[in-house]
Amino acid sequence: MEGIGNITWDDNSTYQGGFADNMLNGTGTYIDSQGNKLEGTWVNNTVSGHLCITVSNTGIRLEREVVNNELSKYVKAYRGTTLVYEGEMVNG
Repeated sequence: MEGIGNITWDDNSTYQGGFADNMLNGTGTYIDSQGNKLEGTWVNNTVSGHLCITVSNTGIRLEREVVNNELSKYVKAYRGTTLVYEGEMVNG
């Protein structure tokens, strides 16, 4: 698959965004089967760089960085547009 598209897996999780070489590549949004949303840039099926995670049914949005396939410990947490936490994640 190449270009912009949509895919739905057997567990009803979805991805909408860029594809290259039959992998998730480019800007896209993945929504898991429980409604949690990951928005970011994908490189060969892996998120890279800035990542926004919206936790289903909570109104909480987390912003983190992904470097060398690892989530940074630094996080910003928002409820709606209000910043509610900024700092290092502990056990997460």
